[in-house]
Amino acid sequence: MEVPARAVSRRGLLKGAVVAAGAAAVGIGTTGTAAAADASVTATAPDGSTTITMSLTGGVLTWSAKRRGATVVDTSALGLELGDGTMLGRSGTVITNYQHWTVNNTWTPVYGRNATVHDWYQEMRWTLQDTATLINFSVQIRAYPSGVAFRYVLLDKGTATIADELTTFVFPDGALV
Repeated sequence: MEVPARAVSRRGLLKGAVVAAGAAAVGIGTTGTAAAADASVTATAPDGSTTITMSLTGGVLTWSAKRRGATVVDTSALGLELGDGTMLGRSGTVITNYQHWTVNNTWTPVYGRNATVHDWYQEMRWTLQDTATLINFSVQIRAYPSGVAFRYVLLDKGTATIADELTTFVFPDGALV
C-alpha cells in the first residue's frame, strides 16, 4: 500500500548546533549538560543498519528514522498532552542533560521461540524541561539492527494523566507500510 507524505497520528529540521559536547565525547556511558538551544542527536545501530534522530528546533521536538541509508520515517513530531492541557515537546522545550551508551548483552525470555535474545543497541537520552510549566521529562531513542524505538519518561514526583500522545509518523512518498 502506498502512503502519501503526511503526518499520521498514532492516536486519532535540523537547524542549529549538535550537542557538541555529546558528539565529541561519544563513548560508552557519556553524560553531560547540554548548552545548545537547538540540537540534534542520532543513535546508530551497532551494525550501522538503522538510525533514529531526535531534534530540538525552536523548542519543538521531532524525530526521523533511516534503514540502510533510506528514509523510512521523515521528520515527525514528538510529544505528549497531559490531562491539564500541557503539551510537552510542542514548544518551550529545553535540554537540561543528555546521556549516551551502547548495550551488547543477552537475556532469557520467560516464554517465546528463542532461548536467548541478543539485546544490542545504541541509546541517546535527553532530559528535557517544559519552560512554561517546569515539568521535567525525558525522551530516549534507541537504534537496533532490526529497527528503532523511543519512549517518553515523566521525571517529576507525583501523578500525571496522559490525555494524548502527539507523536506522528511522516512516511516518504511511495513508502510501503
